[in-house]
Amino acid sequence: MRILWLPHNDWLFIRRGQREFRFAQAIKDVHDVHFVTWLKVRSWSPAALDSLRTKMWRDAGLTIHQARRVPNFLGQQVHERSARGLRINELLHQHEVRQLVHRELIDLVICGISHQLVGLPPDDLEVPLIFDYLDYSLEAWAEVESEYMGIADAVICTSEVLANRARRLHPHSYYLPNGVDLGAAAAADGKRVRAEYGLDGANVVSLIGVTASSRPFYIDGIAAAAREDSTLVFLLVGDGGALGDAMIERARELGVRTFATGPVPPSEVADFFAATDVGLYPGDQTPYFDAACPLKVLEYSAAGKPVVATDLAELRNWGFPNVHLAAPTAEAFASEIKLALRSQPEQPELDRFSWSALSARLLEILSEVSARGKVRH
Repeated sequence: MRILWLPHNDWLFIRRGQREFRFAQAIKDVHDVHFVTWLKVRSWSPAALDSLRTKMWRDAGLTIHQARRVPNFLGQQVHERSARGLRINELLHQHEVRQLVHRELIDLVICGISHQLVGLPPDDLEVPLIFDYLDYSLEAWAEVESEYMGIADAVICTSEVLANRARRLHPHSYYLPNGVDLGAAAAADGKRVRAEYGLDGANVVSLIGVTASSRPFYIDGIAAAAREDSTLVFLLVGDGGALGDAMIERARELGVRTFATGPVPPSEVADFFAATDVGLYPGDQTPYFDAACPLKVLEYSAAGKPVVATDLAELRNWGFPNVHLAAPTAEAFASEIKLALRSQPEQPELDRFSWSALSARLLEILSEVSARGKVRH
C-alpha cells in the first residue's frame, strides 16, 4: 500500500522523533510511505522564495515532498482570527495533496492537526483518509473539529479520553496512543548526566520537555519540598522558551538550586530520564491536558522513576502505580514530591505502549480502513 502522511508539523520537526516518524519507520518495510512538508519562513529574505518551490527527496527510507507555502509574517494574528492560517496556503496544500495522490498512486492518506499551518486536507479525495487526532486542541474551534470528522473515513486517537469523544462523532474511531522506546530507556546512562551537571548526591526533580501549566504551582511545590531536603535540585531539560524562563526565574526567587540544559540531542534525552529521582507532569485541569497522552510520563515510567502529575482524566485511565496524582497546587505537589522521594514504586506494564506493539496495531487499522474504503458519514 502507498500511504501519504500529512503530518501536524514540518518535516524538520517530525524528523526529530515525533509520533508520525516513529510509526513511519516501523511500517516502511510493509508500506511505501510518503510525507508532505513545507518551509517555515519567519522573516523576509531571498531564501523565502524557496518556500514557493516544490521539491522531493528521500530520507530515512521515506519519500518527502515539499509543497508550496506562502510565508505568513502575520503569524498568530491570523491564527487567532480563523484557526486556519492563510487561505492561499490551504488552497496550495490541497492542490499539492490531490496531485500527489494522483501522481504517486496513493492508496490511503493520514492527516494530523495541521490546519493552522497549511489548512485542512481536501474533502474530495478518492482514497480513504484517516484523521490522526493528536490532542484536544480544537475546543475553541468546534467547527474545525467537525470538518476533520466530516472528511475522515476513520479517526485514530492518542488517548482514551479522545477516543470516547471521537466515537460520539465518528463511527470508525480507534485508540492508538503515543509510544515509548523501551530499548533506549534500558540503555540510558543517567550517571553521565549526573556527572556532567554535578548532580551526584542530589535528589533530582526534573521536568523534561517543557509541557506544563503557566502557573508556577509546581515550582513552589519543589521549593517547599527543598526546605526539608537540602539535596533537592530542579532540572529543566529542553527548549523552554518564555515559559521555561519564567520557571527558572521563579525557582531562583525561591532559592531552589536549578539546572537548565536548553535543547539536547534526541539521542541523549533518555539519559536525563535515567538521571532523575522524581519526574513532573504539571498540567492544568483542562480539557486539553485531560485528553493528552503525556509522552514524558511514559518515558519516566520506562526509566523506572516515580512521577508527580496533575490529577488528569487520561492518567486516571492508565492507573500507573508509580504516578502520584495531585491537585494543581503547591501544597499538593510538595507533599507528593516528598512521598515519591521516599517510595520504591511498583512499575507499570509498558509493553502495550512500545512502538513495536503500537505499530502492529496501526498496521491492523490501516488494513481495516483500506478494506472498508470510503465511508464518509
